[in-house]
Amino acid sequence: MTGCDALDELLSDSDSGRGPEVVYVREPSAPVYFDPYYNQPKVIVVQQRPEAYYESTKTKSKDGRIYKTTTVKNEWGDTVYKHTSSKKKKK
Repeated sequence: MTGCDALDELLSDSDSGRGPEVVYVREPSAPVYFDPYYNQPKVIVVQQRPEAYYESTKTKSKDGRIYKTTTVKNEWGDTVYKHTSSKKKKK
């Protein structure tokens, strides 16, 4: 079937021998609840969980001092927080 300019042209077209095919077109049914964005693309909202953080502590001795490094990483391995403190070693 090809495109037609007018409805009369479509109805008079009888190439198939049995008459024109009839296609019913209607508006989509309205949703049960009122949705002001019914005809617009939907945005899916995903529930977000809190991000996981992992803390590690390293202790290192050097030149009579003790260095304590605390590192916090997120769940993807990126360093979020790093702090080094030092104090003199007891004799």
